[in-house]
Amino acid sequence: MMREIYKGGPIVCSISTPEDFTYGYRAGIWPDEKTTIEMIDHNVEARSPRGPARGVSAGGGGAVLHRLSH
Repeated sequence: MMREIYKGGPIVCSISTPEDFTYGYRAGIWPDEKTTIEMIDHNVEARSPRGPARGVSAGGGGAVLHRLSH
């Protein structure tokens, strides 16, 4: 992923934010075996820290959070 980001710019990863994630996530990898494609409600843009942000910063590094509208 990092090679692609440095070579071609940002990539987008789609995620869902169920209630247990929204109120229970603190750090690390969140195990999720229940989410279906219909439940995806956010995109996370992973980018180089040197690139311009297009969205709302999700706390430094290279992540930008975009809420999908349904």
